[in-house]
Amino acid sequence: SLREIAGLLAQKKIETAIIITTHGPVEYQTITINSSPDLYGNFEQYGESVNYFKFKNDLDVGKILGDAATKQNAPSKFLENILLDHGVLVPCYFLFENYKPENLKIIPIGASYPDAETNFNFGKIIFEICEKIPKNIAVIASANLSHRLSFDSPFGYAPEGPEFDNQIKYALENNNINAILNIEKEIIRDSGECGYLSIAMLLGLINQMNKKRFIKMDARFKTLSYEGSLGVGHLVGYFKV
Repeated sequence: SLREIAGLLAQKKIETAIIITTHGPVEYQTITINSSPDLYGNFEQYGESVNYFKFKNDLDVGKILGDAATKQNAPSKFLENILLDHGVLVPCYFLFENYKPENLKIIPIGASYPDAETNFNFGKIIFEICEKIPKNIAVIASANLSHRLSFDSPFGYAPEGPEFDNQIKYALENNNINAILNIEKEIIRDSGECGYLSIAMLLGLINQMNKKRFIKMDARFKTLSYEGSLGVGHLVGYFKV
């Protein structure tokens, strides 16, 4: 499914990919925009250390985004971090099957942890700058859903795990942004999720885009796959815009 999305983006001739991650570097009260010109990483923590990946950061778009956030008093900062987390590396692994490194730049964004609204509002700013920049830009929300779907999970089972994943999947497929923003905090907490804030930020962008479309037809989410292997939820899909 990830390879299918990467192929769709290649067809669109994407020039920059903004990748939202909750894995790092993140700060509790500040959304981070990675400003390192060169970005590196591998999957050594998962037992694969042979291949090492190198990417270029789109510093121009990143600066425009940071300046726009400052003007709107959004809690954000530039943070130079050369090493990428797996939340960025996994989508990049598939994206760059279709691109030479010099033909696609990335911008890693670290979601912040105070609340969904902070990230949702930052997503609106991402849309506003993407709308004005004469580039083909993709925005990717990367992270897992619940880590507590079954007893196979290293974090154990919790009934909130399947409940969280079901609510996210159902709300996305039914274009119900408010339902996602209003998931009970206890369910979010006890599900052991790590993708909620990435999704919230992407939904801020989608919500703003829906408001500004000349033809009043909302973007629709298409699920390509969902699985809970090893007790961890993986949902792959995209918004048809």
